[in-house]
Order: sequence, then C-alpha cells, then structure tokens
Amino acid sequence: MQFWRLTTVSRELGTPLQGHYDPLLVVLSVFIASLAGFVALSVSDRIIASESRFNRWCWLSFGSIAMGTGVWAMHFSGMLAYSLPIDVKYNLTVTMLSAVPAVIGSGAALYTMAESSIDWRSLQVGAFLMA
Repeated sequence: MQFWRLTTVSRELGTPLQGHYDPLLVVLSVFIASLAGFVALSVSDRIIASESRFNRWCWLSFGSIAMGTGVWAMHFSGMLAYSLPIDVKYNLTVTMLSAVPAVIGSGAALYTMAESSIDWRSLQVGAFLMA
C-alpha cells in the first residue's frame, strides 16, 4: 500500500517553508464571503417570490453566478493572502475554470433551498451541495 502514503519514512523532507498572511487580504476574503452570503439570501427570497417559471430560473441563474463567483473569489483571495518565499504562479485558464464547480454547487444549493416551505432535510441537502 505504498501508493496511499504521502511520504516515505526513509525520505528526507527538508526544511519547511515559512509563509505569512497579508491581513488586509484576509479581511477582504471574509468581506467577500459575507457579501456573497447576503446576496444568496436576498436572491433566495426573490426566487420564492417569483410567480413565473422564467423569472424563477433567471433569479436562480443570476443567484448561482453571484454566489458561486463570490465563493470562488473568497477562496482565491484567501490563497493570494498567503505569501511563500518562493515564486507562485497561477494558470489563467485553470483558475477561471475553477469557478465553474462553485457556480454549479451554488445553483444546486439555491434550487434546493429556494422552496416556499423548506424542511430540515432540504436545508441539510442544500448545505451539503453548497459545501
């Protein structure tokens, strides 16, 4: 089962890298997460209040984009807040594509939780989909 080990006993691991966080970017990350959560709650009210199916899907689409990109931006700004003493580069295509799962998960969570009457099970399913 050597495949499942992350390190081997006989390998020298070397000196660990010492990094630090930029407090301003950490605060920005928390602000982005809070704002995205506020938008998601506001949009879920709009989804519930929508009378036509088209309006419901429009609110759901825009809400999932807003919440998903907010989650993605919070995560990415948190990554940028951590500085290492080595050069770190990000691939633009992969970085932009990494927002897609957050948008899809946010859409699934909003769809699950934007019912007129929500029970405990639906709330748990929505939280799981968002995670």
